[in-house]
Amino acid sequence: MEALEREVGDWLDRLEAGDLAELETIGRYLGQLRRVDFELVIARALFGMSVGSNRRLTQAIERLSAASTSALLDYLATLAGDGRREHAAQEAGAAARRAELALRLTDAQRLLAFACEQAEEPLELRRRHGDLALALGCPEQALDTYRAAQAAGDTSLELVRRTARAHATAGRVESAVGTLEALAADISDEGHLAILDLARLRGHPPPVAEASLSVSARRHAARVTAWGGAGETAPARSAARLLTLDREPAACAAELIEAAALARFAGLRIAGLADAARHAATALGNHNAELMLTTSDPERARSRFLHWEV
Repeated sequence: MEALEREVGDWLDRLEAGDLAELETIGRYLGQLRRVDFELVIARALFGMSVGSNRRLTQAIERLSAASTSALLDYLATLAGDGRREHAAQEAGAAARRAELALRLTDAQRLLAFACEQAEEPLELRRRHGDLALALGCPEQALDTYRAAQAAGDTSLELVRRTARAHATAGRVESAVGTLEALAADISDEGHLAILDLARLRGHPPPVAEASLSVSARRHAARVTAWGGAGETAPARSAARLLTLDREPAACAAELIEAAALARFAGLRIAGLADAARHAATALGNHNAELMLTTSDPERARSRFLHWEV
């Protein structure tokens, strides 16, 4: 046990003296050290000694996560190869969430793809993976991921609506409309939201908002109203007033871009909005976001769904 502890300590000393960002294979070494650390935990438990996680190793893995997604995936693959697939999937999912919060969506997508491969029940991970594909302007990839979730048993109305939005963004608006029309007959929240999506795609004002709709749905309804009268100042101002920046980052970026596009169509100047939207579009790296901020055709812009709203 002392030899194992020395091995872990020696490796961590070497890691802390180097630059993790330049060591592409370092993830594999950290994975091996984590395996040794598990062995130490078991040994301490057998001998009745105090059991605690190796804080230096945890900090090294956190540094690795910030420095290189490729190296982090090496680390996670080593864990999975040692028979700890579910643990590796959980760590990948958590790392993907951190990447999303920093709007590093491509990194988040790679981590979620790994998590989906390793998790025993990956349905929620697959939905997130599809959402990120839509945020990155890859609706066909989003559709593939949503179909995989459906094939694995996800029959939720929420996923049906996500699929319809991806179809619309891919240019298959009629297919999206058909799916949403079937969904709109449902009396659940998803049915109400499908009605809003239908109104948006058709350029119609939404029905009168019901008190039971969520705050997010009311914001969505305000934007649908503005899309139906693109070029009118009052609806654009209302949509911008309901903008929020305290939820999921990719969704906030999408709302910001839509509000800026609607304000531009209406000739409405709101200090800082255009610059913030350009930064958001750059972070998303989504062609549809760039189009929304530059096109003079509101008909073309309104069928682009930049993200799945929470």
